[in-house]
Amino acid sequence: MNEIGLTRYLMMLRKEAKWGTSYFERHDLNPEYWNKILGPIKDNPNQWEGKKALDFGTGMGRNVTNLLSLANWKTIYAVDISDKNINLCSQTFPEKAQFRLVGGKDLKIFKDDSFDFVVSTLVLKHLACYSLRLILLQEIYRVMKPGALFTFDMGAGQDLEERAYPNHWFCLMRTGGLAMPSQLSVAKYHEDKYDALGSNGECDVRVIDISDFFYPSVLNLKWLIFEIPMKVSKER
Repeated sequence: MNEIGLTRYLMMLRKEAKWGTSYFERHDLNPEYWNKILGPIKDNPNQWEGKKALDFGTGMGRNVTNLLSLANWKTIYAVDISDKNINLCSQTFPEKAQFRLVGGKDLKIFKDDSFDFVVSTLVLKHLACYSLRLILLQEIYRVMKPGALFTFDMGAGQDLEERAYPNHWFCLMRTGGLAMPSQLSVAKYHEDKYDALGSNGECDVRVIDISDFFYPSVLNLKWLIFEIPMKVSKER
């Protein structure tokens, strides 16, 4: 791991997060989100009554809103690297939802074995730095209780043309040139793209070889969704 490169990459992420993010409500229209990412909660809400959940990379709190609607949690903690996101969410959500600012490299604000359920969407697939993803997944593993469940998503497929959202205006905005969607950079799974221009389309990571992961629950052209119970290892 290149510490200088990792520091540079984290600085880019924090700069990008300065202005906050959108709510990304269109992602609620994806049935796989409800059936896979939140399926364990939706299908058995009583199991999670009085439990503690963590939303990693909460943005504007979309996952928190949906978790609150599905089960009677004791507490839902949500973390993000954007001051703006955390401040806005802290003012608008009920007390049961607690929002915390993190630095992007650890979850040291939480003790070991703290959470029964962890969810993360639209985060890991935008981090084109394997070393950072591994650190973060090890931290998530640390704060999970024995028997806890972790669901998250990754992009999957051969090239960026499989993604629906990059359009020519997006490419112009992100690259400053007349790049085609298929020309946006994609990191290999075990690659560290410390010099990535950004984290939301400029340079994403794609899973091509399913053997890079353990315990996949579903794989299609656009989504790789994981349900990882019992605190098993998450990345090699």
